[in-house]
Amino acid sequence: VPESGTIPVPGSRLQLGDGVCILEPLLTPERYVPTPAERAQITVAQANLVSMQLTAEGDLQQFREQAALAKVTLDRARQLRQDRVGSEQAVDDAVGRLKIAEAGLAAAEQRRQMLQRLSAGLENPRPEPLSFTAPMSGVLRALQAVPGQRVAAGATLFEVVRTDQIWIRVPVYVGHLPEIRTDMSAEVRLSTTDRAVQSAAPVAAPPAADPTSLTADLYFELGNAKGELRPGQRVFVRLPLQGEDQRLAVPVNAVLYDIHGGTWVYQRRDSLTLRRTRVSVVGTADGFVLLASGPAAGTEVVVDGAAEVFGTEFGTGK
Repeated sequence: VPESGTIPVPGSRLQLGDGVCILEPLLTPERYVPTPAERAQITVAQANLVSMQLTAEGDLQQFREQAALAKVTLDRARQLRQDRVGSEQAVDDAVGRLKIAEAGLAAAEQRRQMLQRLSAGLENPRPEPLSFTAPMSGVLRALQAVPGQRVAAGATLFEVVRTDQIWIRVPVYVGHLPEIRTDMSAEVRLSTTDRAVQSAAPVAAPPAADPTSLTADLYFELGNAKGELRPGQRVFVRLPLQGEDQRLAVPVNAVLYDIHGGTWVYQRRDSLTLRRTRVSVVGTADGFVLLASGPAAGTEVVVDGAAEVFGTEFGTGK
């Protein structure tokens, strides 16, 4: 159990350094009693440690006195400069000596604390518990252990995933890869009705492909500070193509879909006659559907009321 007393549950949002769990190492009973050779080594180590602790205490006291003297010298130099008796150089020299003394004092204090921890370790050979914290800010995806459970060495304890930046995997038919600009950003929509377009930057990732579906994967990175996207969620992506090309285009509302996924439009033949014509869709852009094949350019098609016409033809509703 972490120091907070509460183990986070999967789905909890963690910040860098938040406690997740504490692992207490387990030793076999015979390891708690040192052998004669180990006792001799411990005695020698304790003697050496005591000597180093005495030296560290002397160094610490020495640097304390040096820091105090340097502080007095600096105050005196500043007062003389204020009285227009001392120089600016004398103040700078006093500041430098004070910084050197303070740095030595900090190093001596750190060395004394380290020796104290070593001394406590020799007096109590039992290993201290290990605290595990979140290695990064993110969401706790899985917790592989429960309080009191024994875990083997190398076992996974928990998983944390970042959600502020999301990678989007886009499988592309290998025949279309040469037509795509992989060095440009892609447009991402959360749904077909979402008008907000987000820009996802391309990222370098290990090459991957699926021989079954004849697709290769492209990866893009998208900011997700609000947490709107989740791992595994499907989105709609528009990829930039090489060069420029002209395509037939009709308004989105003009395209109808049958039960088999076929796409159609109603074109006007005369004032009282409409003809349903099959079209081949290649994409959408700015409220229009781009066609690979369909009616000739300039042909009038039904936009408002196309669904009603479709229902009337087949005797159904919209």
